[in-house]
Amino acid sequence: MDRDSILIEIYNKHIIERVCSAYWSKIGDLKEDCIQYIWLLICELPEQKLIDLYNKNQLDYYIYSIGRNQIWNDKSSFYNLYKGKLQQVWGELENIIRNEQNQEL
Repeated sequence: MDRDSILIEIYNKHIIERVCSAYWSKIGDLKEDCIQYIWLLICELPEQKLIDLYNKNQLDYYIYSIGRNQIWNDKSSFYNLYKGKLQQVWGELENIIRNEQNQEL
């Protein structure tokens, strides 16, 4: 099977969506970003590696591992690109709300 056929199969089976759905509660509004980011990583894989993973029936697990690592690992590029920024924004908002509440007292 060639690269394009494998990518089409991943798309038709909704493998990446299923991986990300396991973490919906952790990523909130970043669902589509997560899906697109994992697609990017899969598409950037060297062709031979993608074919080998597919032929060894390891592709689903590999995609699951990418998703898990990108979402949970605070050193991952997805986490730092999206999740880390959101946490920073939420922290700043909490400080603003806390300051406003203290001023009202």
